Amino acid sequence: MSINPSDIEKILALLEGERGLYESLLVSGKREREALIGSNIDELNRINKEKEDLISKAHTVEGQRSSVIDDLAGSLGCPKNELTVTRLTQLVEEPWSTRLESLRSSILETARDLTEVNEGNRDLFEHSLGLLRSSLRFLENLVTSNTVYYGSGKMHTNDQSGRVFSGQV
Repeated sequence: MSINPSDIEKILALLEGERGLYESLLVSGKREREALIGSNIDELNRINKEKEDLISKAHTVEGQRSSVIDDLAGSLGCPKNELTVTRLTQLVEEPWSTRLESLRSSILETARDLTEVNEGNRDLFEHSLGLLRSSLRFLENLVTSNTVYYGSGKMHTNDQSGRVFSGQV
């Protein structure tokens, strides 16, 4: 049950990379909030592309980290699904355990911050979407024709459109 030092260094490097990607996503999320508030569609599109790239990179790093964890689990003789970063900090010596714990804490804190920013942005999106839908309903009411129901039950649409504007000048 020995741990290869190069595997520990690999996992540390991957965790540092993951932390950097999450921090970049957090910065993008904050920029996204400003673009939402300013209704800057071009900036929102740029940020979305940037976020997609960062998420893709994060998935790649996560896959690499999973592979190294699998190797470590094999060398330690423990099931892959039980070897978490927390468990790994208990199995390795100093200074690795301190570095692993520091990275774990930093990643968790950044993930919490990222979740808060994303939830705030989602709320802004939903509010903006609600305003847009309300405006569209208002505009639709301006241009739809008024339908009149006759005593016979038949409908008749007059030639005027909307409630404010008519089709005649």
